[in-house]
Amino acid sequence: MKESDLYYPVKRLFENKGYTVNGEVCDIDLTASNGEELIAVEMKKSINMSLILQAIKRQRITEKVYVAVPRPEYRKRFYKEFKEKEYLLRRLEVGLILVALDVEKPYAQIVFEPKVFNRELSMSKSRRKKDITIKEIKERHGDYNIGGSTGKKLVTVYREKTLFIAALLKENNEMKIKEMIEAGADKKATAILNKNYYGWFERVARGTYRLSKLGIKELQTYNNVIDSLR
Repeated sequence: MKESDLYYPVKRLFENKGYTVNGEVCDIDLTASNGEELIAVEMKKSINMSLILQAIKRQRITEKVYVAVPRPEYRKRFYKEFKEKEYLLRRLEVGLILVALDVEKPYAQIVFEPKVFNRELSMSKSRRKKDITIKEIKERHGDYNIGGSTGKKLVTVYREKTLFIAALLKENNEMKIKEMIEAGADKKATAILNKNYYGWFERVARGTYRLSKLGIKELQTYNNVIDSLR
């Protein structure tokens, strides 16, 4: 597949809308014009930084800028990576055209138009995530994670609460939930122990728990956090 394979499907798309279409005008892959109205389209095999830079340069001469790429497999349209690229284009106010090349007669389709990005609306939709982030910050007791790290277990508020319970059990061998809460464990200790997300606990009797072998082993890697919490 060549980038030029995208040209004729995109050309037909805009010609059907009544535009005059030309290829390679002043370094623009495709232009569609109607009087003083000008549309610029940049084409690539995929959405990459080169394509994005070309698109935002075209915004110097027109507000109506699109990028055109081959239509990905259906399931890949919903992958996180592709959705994030779509978000970036919307944020930059660049339109997206997908070209179906895997059919007998290739065609192009506008996924979204280049329009002004409503940041307030975007932030309002993410209000819940902001609230969760602030809650997480407020409830943490220390900064135990190194920013930028990958492949490492993070110390979240939930893990802090679980570590506190584990530390109590390490000191007392086994305890009742009521005793743990009286000793400072989170009021949601029952849910934490029942869920046993990390596999650190074993139920000895109703309402009574002890550390599992895994809990004893993994607890050693969090001594610095436990010391801070206790």
